[in-house]
Amino acid sequence: MRFPLEPPHYPVGERADLDDSSLWSINNTHDPALVSDGGTYYVFSTDRALGPKQSVPFRAGIQVRTSDDLIHWRWHGQALDGIPSEAAAWTNCRGLWAPDAAKIGKHYYLYYAASQFGKTQSYIGVLRGTSMEGPWQDLGEVIKSEAGTEGPNAIDPNVVWDAHGAPWLVYGSFFGGLYIKQLDPQTGKCTELGLGNCLARRPRSVDRALEGPYVVYNPKYQYYYLFLSYDSLFSTYNIRVGRSRSVNGPYVDYLGRALTDIEYPDPHAVGTKLAGSYAFGDDAGWIGPGHNSILQEGESFYIAHHARTGARNFQDWSYLHVRKVLWTDDGWPLLSPQRYAGEQDQNIPSESVAGIWDVIRFRSSNHGMEHSQTEIWRSDGTVTSSEGQPLARWQLRSDTLMLESTEAPLIQAKLSVAWDHECWNPTIVFTGLDQWGQAVWGKQLRQGF
Repeated sequence: MRFPLEPPHYPVGERADLDDSSLWSINNTHDPALVSDGGTYYVFSTDRALGPKQSVPFRAGIQVRTSDDLIHWRWHGQALDGIPSEAAAWTNCRGLWAPDAAKIGKHYYLYYAASQFGKTQSYIGVLRGTSMEGPWQDLGEVIKSEAGTEGPNAIDPNVVWDAHGAPWLVYGSFFGGLYIKQLDPQTGKCTELGLGNCLARRPRSVDRALEGPYVVYNPKYQYYYLFLSYDSLFSTYNIRVGRSRSVNGPYVDYLGRALTDIEYPDPHAVGTKLAGSYAFGDDAGWIGPGHNSILQEGESFYIAHHARTGARNFQDWSYLHVRKVLWTDDGWPLLSPQRYAGEQDQNIPSESVAGIWDVIRFRSSNHGMEHSQTEIWRSDGTVTSSEGQPLARWQLRSDTLMLESTEAPLIQAKLSVAWDHECWNPTIVFTGLDQWGQAVWGKQLRQGF
């Protein structure tokens, strides 16, 4: 097998001095929108404090970072010098939130949200430029919401391309749910008045907690995928997904439940959970991964999201994570258990699977940290606990890992190589879904058993 030859030399909390100013490139990246243009990767993100111990004075204007490889990120500055006047007058906001960028026709468009935490007096505006680096001209309002009225909160814009190349705008957060409207490619604004079509919502019993919609089309499976984040931004955030044959929905989860169903008895069961707070081994782990974007390059897909470190002194800091997206044979997305480090797709032989593994299962109903369990995967296809208790059987069928036990449903997973960020060495990982649509992650600690 071909592993990454050396560790990814990017600054992360557990491997660098958190007072180092070089950490600006990755620290406090929140709500990342990952796009690619001209061989350069860009992340546009929410305005946040910067610098060692957040020492740099807060500035509004949409944060921008760039990279040549999705691993090493540079601080590029801010797209704007302050808040556009219309957005400021409508919301009285302090900074701009959750941007998204796209090239539509010959122009580049940068969408932004203005609001205040927990309020619905919100505003989505759009900027136009001749390159992904600007300069940007404010074109004003795309859609806004007013406090005290019913409907979606006008934040979290995402530009979606349908199978025919037409652009759409997905938006919304909490309150009225997540919606979609078609965009005019000549203006970058919506083609019709009104709210658009509702794609997802949650009941009041869970505070209607969903946001950060992102839709992507996979031509291989001919499905649209709606990624979204559930629950509390600061603690219980988690990434969910549903899919549809139409960009307008309806979007359903792995078990066929509509993401608009607010009558289902367990609201935490609706939406296929791909990742939540987790910790491998004795690592401090990561809290609340969420508000993701998706980048497609050819047949490869990558997810960018933020997460808060579990390290006690730095839990308010959000970090940029980029991971590879793999796919089940029947077309459901899977997230790599490890952040992207330049690994290439390759076949992994069956004899390499046996070894000691740490395994994490993401339960839909669990709002806290998921901790890994150590398992022994033997060459005869049996799986036991570290104490020797029989757990399951495994086998590798072509490129699909099958894991089955008498007490748990069948798991279908994909194997890949990765860089182990907790142990700081190359390894093998798997990511899969069980028959209940719950994600399962594993990483190999030692090969051969």
